[in-house]
Amino acid sequence: RDSMAAVGYAMALARKLTGSQTVVVLHVVDEGLPVAVESSSMASQGRCEQEKAMKAEAKAKLAKWLAAVDPGEEKIEHAVVIGRPASEQICHYATENDVDLLVVGNQGAGALRRWVLGSTTQQVQRHATVPVLAVRDPAAMRDEE
Repeated sequence: RDSMAAVGYAMALARKLTGSQTVVVLHVVDEGLPVAVESSSMASQGRCEQEKAMKAEAKAKLAKWLAAVDPGEEKIEHAVVIGRPASEQICHYATENDVDLLVVGNQGAGALRRWVLGSTTQQVQRHATVPVLAVRDPAAMRDEE
């Protein structure tokens, strides 16, 4: 839910800024976790083909998810990268693509992983070379009360 809230907030922010804005929704696929691709079919493929299949499946799911977003006047794009940790992939993408601002959802990892390693959002905030805005879904905050 926080990821969708982050996309909505990024779109609203882009609308308020002057000039043409592009919002890029980035999805990081953990290279160790096939994305809804039959593992038996992946076993017979080489690493390169596996990554292509994982990326294609993730792009299709992301496009379907983003179909519900009304971009208004702004341009919305999506990108998929494969690797880990996700925070490193996000920071690398931002640097390589001259991103002005990262807007990230503020939930994801389980409590134990967050306690030991820190959340992906925390890692991005520590290591990004651009400003980072962490967004929580207001409905999730109400649910915690």
